[in-house]
Amino acid sequence: MKGQYSRNVMGGAYIEHSGITKALIQRNRIAYVYRMNRHPQAGRQFITPKAV
Repeated sequence: MKGQYSRNVMGGAYIEHSGITKALIQRNRIAYVYRMNRHPQAGRQFITPKAV
């Protein structure tokens, strides 16, 4: 199952990054700001909270 999860993650990362690149190429500031705002939120699922 790990391979399937890895593939899904990589596909999601590709889609996220391609949306940012597309907004830059099109000089679409609204789309760029939206994508850049969502980008860290999408990556938070991979960060484990530090033990306190």
